[in-house]
Amino acid sequence: MATATPIAQNWLKRIPLNEYNALEAERYSHLKHILTSPRHYQHASEDGEESTPAMVRGDATHAAILEPERFASEYLTYPGATRRGKDWDAWRSKHAEAVCITASERELALEMSRAVRADPLCMRYLERGEAEIAMCWTDPATGIRCKGRLDWITEMDGEPVIVGIKTAKASGLRLFTRQSCDLGYLMQWAMYREGFHEVTGEWPREMIEIAVENHAPWDPVVYRI
Repeated sequence: MATATPIAQNWLKRIPLNEYNALEAERYSHLKHILTSPRHYQHASEDGEESTPAMVRGDATHAAILEPERFASEYLTYPGATRRGKDWDAWRSKHAEAVCITASERELALEMSRAVRADPLCMRYLERGEAEIAMCWTDPATGIRCKGRLDWITEMDGEPVIVGIKTAKASGLRLFTRQSCDLGYLMQWAMYREGFHEVTGEWPREMIEIAVENHAPWDPVVYRI
């Protein structure tokens, strides 16, 4: 578990992921476990969350879509088929500081990136902006310190727009709505909107979520929350 770093003021800026993880504040990825039970939330808060293959694939997809140059330079391709076993352990020890993915995981991330970046409506929001912006604030109702990491921030007519990326089995309205409810996205959207207002004094003009399918035909859909 990372050593917590205390924070005393509201801010919005880009910081390395390890610094963000060390900030002593509540985060959506822990709070969402309250939907299962208080015990699950307590476990996530106290013990942290181990990186899973699904989390690695999600991070790789975000990088491929939002920061293709960083994806190309920082994500190394493991030549084996699966990220486990003696061969994986030996290879991983030689590249301890890198983000390592398999060839199939790389191609999966690139397929979704190509689909999103070829879509004119998606690129209306992604053509310019900043990726992976951290924010930290004090919730005015409870006094609890909170933090969040915005996938993307852009502007429309001089007003801020928050953009998120979600991978989905199905990006259509009915099934993506169900996924959003099941996985607590509504809580995340509300938390980030309110946090942005506490930090900047502004309400975002729009909250946009781009849902892209993680299989052919890789259909991306833009949702206004």
